[in-house]
Amino acid sequence: MPTKDGIHYLPSRLLEDRVKVVVIGAGGSGSHMVTDLAVLHQSMIDLGHPGGLAVTVHDYDNVASANVGRSRFFEADVGANKAQTIVMRVNAAYGLDFRAVSEKLCDDDAGWTLTNADMVIGCVDTRESRRTIHKVLNSRTTGRSIYYLDLGNGDVDGQVVLGEVSNGKGTRLPCITDLYPEILDERNDPKDPGPSCGRAEALTRQSAFVNKSASMHAVSMLSMLFRYGQLDHHASFFSLKTGRVSVLDCDEKAWEQRFGYRSDQPVEPVPKYDEMSDEIQF
Repeated sequence: MPTKDGIHYLPSRLLEDRVKVVVIGAGGSGSHMVTDLAVLHQSMIDLGHPGGLAVTVHDYDNVASANVGRSRFFEADVGANKAQTIVMRVNAAYGLDFRAVSEKLCDDDAGWTLTNADMVIGCVDTRESRRTIHKVLNSRTTGRSIYYLDLGNGDVDGQVVLGEVSNGKGTRLPCITDLYPEILDERNDPKDPGPSCGRAEALTRQSAFVNKSASMHAVSMLSMLFRYGQLDHHASFFSLKTGRVSVLDCDEKAWEQRFGYRSDQPVEPVPKYDEMSDEIQF
């Protein structure tokens, strides 16, 4: 914050010290995002930022054969933890100190981990995971704003949405759950057939490059934000099939016209169901 007259400005405190980033999910988009954050960190340092990025990556899952190809994993990585594998590789290649957490990220654990961050990047593929992130950030946030960057994709298309979570004053960037409030109701969840068990099957469900495209749109947006200290758009929607990309302006009229979102409406609570899990699924 603030966002004013169609421009969002980077909070000055993020130019004074290392920016604490938590990446949730190190699979399809997450493995690309972690690697791209290493490049972003170096570019920020080269351009004079005092500390760059302090990145923590959460993923309890192990690399499967179906992850090889679309993600930044190799056949030799199969069976190893995703977060540990990608962080070890990035740290060795770039001389960094990114951290990996391979335990399940539950509500109690996420409370401090997420709300202590300056930016949370969700690279998850279920609505349930997004509900948990929404629940933690909105229930435990003070007046200090936290960026919430969500990466999502289908088979040949996707979107990245940079939002803010804060109970402070002023216009904030709407998050993915503001623009798509149906995510918060688990009764709207699609019937997912489950993860692919083979590499060929995985490629029939998602293009080999859709995850990388999502990461590039996301990190490019962050690069502009930290280089120039401002953005005139905070979301991108892309299609690999048509080659088209559209953006969402940092403008209240655009939010209402396109998504029916108004900045003065209250934050939607997460519906409480007896069978709802607080574990983030990757």
